[in-house]
Formats: sequence, structure tokens, C-alpha cells
Amino acid sequence: MKLSANIKTSLTIFVLVAAGIGGAYWSGHRAPVQYEEGLFPVNPGIAGNTIIQSDYIRYPGKEGQTAFDELQDAVGKDKVKFKQYDFGVFVEEINGLKPDAEHFWKLYYNGKESQVGADQLATHKGDVLEWVVEKINKQ
Repeated sequence: MKLSANIKTSLTIFVLVAAGIGGAYWSGHRAPVQYEEGLFPVNPGIAGNTIIQSDYIRYPGKEGQTAFDELQDAVGKDKVKFKQYDFGVFVEEINGLKPDAEHFWKLYYNGKESQVGADQLATHKGDVLEWVVEKINKQ
């Protein structure tokens, strides 16, 4: 059975209009995505996963461990270079990336700057730990 050109055009227009109306309805009535707190929005489907990029590390907290222990578990003990000071551990290098003299690895705990060293920060299930290379603020 052959369809005339007018019927094909009418069907095409009908399908496009129906798709447009359906898309508009869907986008207006879907629930907004609730992102986990942190430096970067993360799809909730991967919020509990470890994310390792060249200048950004993210991993979930665990009961009874420190942020430093978990960093070493996430990337490997041999891939974390640090110095021990009186105040605690200072992370100098992660995964072969050692920031220059104007930058450093900064630890964020649940989206906020950590107020203690990584070896002093006890973590809990549900916490989000992030390491980011940032510029040293000399003000």
C-alpha cells in the first residue's frame, strides 16, 4: 500500500508535534535531581563511588578511619607522598602530581575546608572527602 505525499507529510508533522508535547510535559513534571554536597555536583547514582582525576580525588567516608588512611586506600599507599610534621601529615603528592610552589593539595570534608590535617580527621559512613589542587592564598 502506497501512501500519498500529503499523508506522509501529515504523519511526520503529527509525530513531531506529539514528540514535542511529550518532551515539554516530561521536562516540566520530572523531579529535580538532588545533588550531594561537595565541590562539584555529582549524579546521585555515583555519589558513593571513588572518583580519581589528575587534580581531583573524591571518596566516601568509612567508620573508624582517617581521611589520610582512606586516601591511601583509594589511590594506593605508594602513590601518596607526604611529610610528617608536629601538627600532622602534609600531603605533597598524589598519583604523581606534585603541585608547584604556588599550589597545594587541599582537603575538603563534606564540602567544607578541613580544619585539621588528614591524619587527624576521623571519618564516618556518609561523609564525602575531596582533595583538590588549589592556589596558595598569600593574603
